[in-house]
Amino acid sequence: MKSTATSQKSPAGTSSSALDFKQPHAPTPVPSPGLSSPPPPPRNYPKIFVFRERLWPFDPHRIRFSDPERTAHGSYVVNETYHLVDEKEGINEMLPITIQTPVMRTPFGKSEKEHDGKVGASIELCFGNESSRPQKVQDFYDVIALWDQLTLKTAMKNRATWFKGSQNLSDEVLTYLYNSMIRKNIRVKDQKEFPESFRMVLPRRYDRIETEAFDHNRKAISLSDIQANDRVSALFTHGGLWFTAKMFSSSKRALQLKKAESTVIKGYGFVPEEGDERMASPQQGAEPISTFVDEEVD
Repeated sequence: MKSTATSQKSPAGTSSSALDFKQPHAPTPVPSPGLSSPPPPPRNYPKIFVFRERLWPFDPHRIRFSDPERTAHGSYVVNETYHLVDEKEGINEMLPITIQTPVMRTPFGKSEKEHDGKVGASIELCFGNESSRPQKVQDFYDVIALWDQLTLKTAMKNRATWFKGSQNLSDEVLTYLYNSMIRKNIRVKDQKEFPESFRMVLPRRYDRIETEAFDHNRKAISLSDIQANDRVSALFTHGGLWFTAKMFSSSKRALQLKKAESTVIKGYGFVPEEGDERMASPQQGAEPISTFVDEEVD
């Protein structure tokens, strides 16, 4: 089973150069998932921001956006930093954004796709069904949805400087052009919807993927050891907003992945019942009883 994000064609009349969108003629907007209505304010911002080997509450309202900067490849990027303030700890700093996700299921494991002769790798984490999400996953979903909302609101406020010659670019079109961090997955052949997900790039350098992977015992493992439907936590850095002629979207680079302990029973897994001496005292030379305790699964 493969899932694809809702396709969004570039509105007619857009320019071919980055940061130079023109007003389309009577567009039919396709809002990015998670942006149809403002998310409810979190009761407590989840502790997912990583700094000094600790997790801190992450409030997207504290994100600061830079002016657009031209890259060496000719595209544009708006960098984002986080204003971390903790009076008790004496912290008042502008910091790069590094986030640790909760444990979530990966539908496919590592995915690779060729584009313009180069192979790119990524991994998706699934939010699962809304009715059965663990609270930590729901809190992560809510804060990412809020981040999406504030990013789009900031783009609307700064449209004159973020998009050349776009003073008349409507809010409707900006919503159309923004590629949300929360992905809505629809199978093309029958339009069947699957749970929303969160995708991160696995950065590559000198034809080698730099993302590190570990098991639940902190032992290094290969990325190939992370398979479809495994439960994974990710440590990712946010590389700002990147602009092309057809969209603008967030750059999320996975630094490390941690594979959670499996809840699948392998080998003999029966638990001895009270009073069952034969099961409680296996014969000499028999394999020891092996059991796993189920954890909450999204």
